[in-house]
Amino acid sequence: KKIVTHCPHCLNTLKNEYAQFGGNYEVIHHSELLSKLVSEGKLVPKAQKEQSEKVVYHDSCYLGRYNEIYDPQRDIIDALPDVERVETKRNKQIGLCCGAGGGQMWMEMNIGQRMNNVRTEELLETEPKVIAVACNFCMTMIDDGVKAKDKADDVQVLDLAELLAQRGASVVIAELGELTLRIELANALWGVYQMIGKLEPRVYVLRACTYVLHLHAGEIDIIDCCFVDV
Repeated sequence: KKIVTHCPHCLNTLKNEYAQFGGNYEVIHHSELLSKLVSEGKLVPKAQKEQSEKVVYHDSCYLGRYNEIYDPQRDIIDALPDVERVETKRNKQIGLCCGAGGGQMWMEMNIGQRMNNVRTEELLETEPKVIAVACNFCMTMIDDGVKAKDKADDVQVLDLAELLAQRGASVVIAELGELTLRIELANALWGVYQMIGKLEPRVYVLRACTYVLHLHAGEIDIIDCCFVDV
């Protein structure tokens, strides 16, 4: 079985821990799949803007330090024709956590600064138009940090799949077979999610999952969707 996850925490659990219970799977993150499609020329993003915009990528702890997956996400950004990738001083192996780890996502801080605000400050120092993420928890924390800095009108926080989708990147799948039902189900869930008024703050997760299904359904057996802040 091949499992594609959006959540880096799920990736780590399914890839490194399920084997202890007999669950031996090929597990990849959705950014790895998208990067593969881009490198093979099966997914070709088009320029959306006349002038390039700065995009800084925030490394997820469970993609980065725990699983040493650093390049696919940057390869996606570098493939965008109207984007200039910039880096924070703390990146890759020395990247700083978004602040969601250890249950801090749900904790109120009474002493010092919130970690997500510290990390957001570092990301904003690069003067980006977009902060790119590949983790649902990072999305929540960095998005909140941008709002806390009153930069929500100037800086977007987007999943890598959204960056590709914005630029018209798509793949034509000739034979969907039984996976058509899965795609229809994903779209149906997305429609329900809209109907119940949850357009903000975290609909991007299902969108990312749906993109991946559409992009390469022929290789997917299981797909992970994780909702935050519902």
